[in-house]
Amino acid sequence: MPDTDGDDHGAVARDHFVLAPTDWLGGCSDRGQRHRINQDALALAAAPSFQNARTAVLAVSDGVSTSQGSEGSSLRATEAACGALLGDDSTLADGFAAAQSAVLNGGEPSEPIGTCTLIVAVIEQGLIRVGSTGDCRAYWIADDGRHVTLSVDDSMAQAQIEMGMSREQAERSFQAHAITRWIGPDTPDASPRVRECRTEGAGWLVLSSDGLWNYASEPDQMAGVIGECATDNAADTARRMVDWANRAGGHDNITVALARIN
Repeated sequence: MPDTDGDDHGAVARDHFVLAPTDWLGGCSDRGQRHRINQDALALAAAPSFQNARTAVLAVSDGVSTSQGSEGSSLRATEAACGALLGDDSTLADGFAAAQSAVLNGGEPSEPIGTCTLIVAVIEQGLIRVGSTGDCRAYWIADDGRHVTLSVDDSMAQAQIEMGMSREQAERSFQAHAITRWIGPDTPDASPRVRECRTEGAGWLVLSSDGLWNYASEPDQMAGVIGECATDNAADTARRMVDWANRAGGHDNITVALARIN
């Protein structure tokens, strides 16, 4: 993750960056076309080989734009969650507790404490575990066409869907992206919603902020983006997906983390 201590150099470095721990694990984050700064954050960690029980950890956070200091909170949340989950015995709850503590206690005394969303995925020998709070998303895009969303939004749109509104209507409604749970001050609950997926074949694990999935909400739509952008390198694929979202409008910060599972 680039240094973002508040100076001009750090801000520019965060406008657009790519992380590439391995050829099968990578991510990209971009300011987008309309925002002054990038309040998204991204952290990735890969084990040395697939022989490890815990193969990789991916974390994406979206700073709440109306919350002062959220760009610092999203950065601390992703790095703390990813660091806490590197150990084989740690749980997603441990990762989110570490993120909440880092957001509340990790900044300078004079720095405002902002709020952010957080989604984390852990890959363990064919099992994907996803924890989330807020409205960043995870998708499993399988080569055999069995695509699925691996997370549930904590948002007004999701609440309307659960009351019977169609997804298309709900995601276009007023305050659709108002979140109902988050990381940071005054959260009603910082613990994650947890879901699991056993992978039985090859595919892509996708973690995304809403700056990307707004343009490809359904799993089949996200699969179409993967189909258009995929290369044999995860970081390059992530960069192409960010470029795709910018061409689609780039109305928000855009972040995507990818793991290619064969």
